[in-house]
Amino acid sequence: MATQKKPTLDTILSTVERGFKAVAEDIAEIRKDMATKDDLAATESRLDRRIDTLDATIERLDTKLTKLEDHEIDKRKQLEVRVAAIEKHLGIDKKIAA
Repeated sequence: MATQKKPTLDTILSTVERGFKAVAEDIAEIRKDMATKDDLAATESRLDRRIDTLDATIERLDTKLTKLEDHEIDKRKQLEVRVAAIEKHLGIDKKIAA
């Protein structure tokens, strides 16, 4: 069996330095790609503006839908009145089976 050479202090320090250098390079790479607080604040601001735009659009659509529903209800009421007048004129007795 071959005897292993005992590491010297210089060898150990060199290994530790290489390890720290590798960690420092990894951290630098991560920082290069990492979003900053300013990046996140800008993204949040853009999202807030888009949400406000979507909220306004939804409100406009809701208003238009309400107006359309009201218009359709008015048309239905008008038709009901006309049909009732025609039935009365024709003498038709309304009997609707449930």
